[in-house]
Amino acid sequence: MAELNAPRFYERLGKIHAHFVKHRALWGGASCLSFNRGQHDESQPYLKSSILHQYLFGYELPDTILLLTEDGMCYIFATKKKCDFLEPAVNYTPLPEGITGLKLLRKSKNGSDNQEQFNILLKVAGEAADVKVGILIKESTYKKKEDSDSSMKQDITYSWEEAMDAHKREVVDVAGGLSLA
Repeated sequence: MAELNAPRFYERLGKIHAHFVKHRALWGGASCLSFNRGQHDESQPYLKSSILHQYLFGYELPDTILLLTEDGMCYIFATKKKCDFLEPAVNYTPLPEGITGLKLLRKSKNGSDNQEQFNILLKVAGEAADVKVGILIKESTYKKKEDSDSSMKQDITYSWEEAMDAHKREVVDVAGGLSLA
């Protein structure tokens, strides 16, 4: 895997964040943005999350969660290999206006150990009653839970959406805001 272009990553993340902060109504009134990219599916190459990954990273990083907060902090939950790819961006300076930092959370091979990472993400997303987490609803795997097979339930995006549901986080669709950013 090639190296991440950190200046381009932050420039583009900064554009998305600035649009999110300035045009909150277009983003469904979300308090934070959670761009969840599930497992790779060759039958759906034009998903917004795939295009977003190409735009930000230059690559698609399946089975990855990117959480962007209102204050500009970015959290990425992914496998060790993907975190190693993203590592050059962690200590990159100067950060664009609005972006305050990047924190990488590593996925464990044992799915039950990921609960600690989900708790971190839930705390960052906010604990107030009016918290709205913006996701791409059309790509949600959890909303299709009645037809989910066991492989989908091992997907970290499914588990993340399940954790948000269990902790009563309201989710809103941010596809419109992302399309205009």
